[in-house]
Amino acid sequence: MTNIMRYVRWCAISAIVIFLCVVMLGEARSQTIFVVHKDFGGPILQRLKQLESMRNMRGLNIEIRGVCYSACTMFLFLPRDRVCVGRGARLGFHLAIDTRTNQVTPESVKVTKILVRKYPTWVRSWILRAGGLEKEVKVMPYHYASRFMRVCGGVSGKNG
Repeated sequence: MTNIMRYVRWCAISAIVIFLCVVMLGEARSQTIFVVHKDFGGPILQRLKQLESMRNMRGLNIEIRGVCYSACTMFLFLPRDRVCVGRGARLGFHLAIDTRTNQVTPESVKVTKILVRKYPTWVRSWILRAGGLEKEVKVMPYHYASRFMRVCGGVSGKNG
């Protein structure tokens, strides 16, 4: 192989490497990570508004790395590839509560049923195995959630 051919080959390989680096940098810059450490929930309507705006944000990923209770678990409504779970994560579920009375009411039970239908199948199954939802929080540990969710910085869970 002549020196000119080696030089042309080197230039072509260099151009490909530079192109791939630029693409990877662009993808990395377009990623935004929202980390959940200590989120105890809050009003359902506020969370629905937050989720709607997050759903439309390209490159936004949610990392659940700590306490995620109540309305926080609604992050699981987002596409599966945008939410991951980290060691120490705990997901807490309970019946919806009427914020005016701090009680479970017939209306809040209806809201709970609507919300539960939006969770992935594996969450609904866990809720059933846990005896259903009550006013008190039932906590799903990391070791269970990580079987179904993408592990932050790791590989996807096995089941749907």
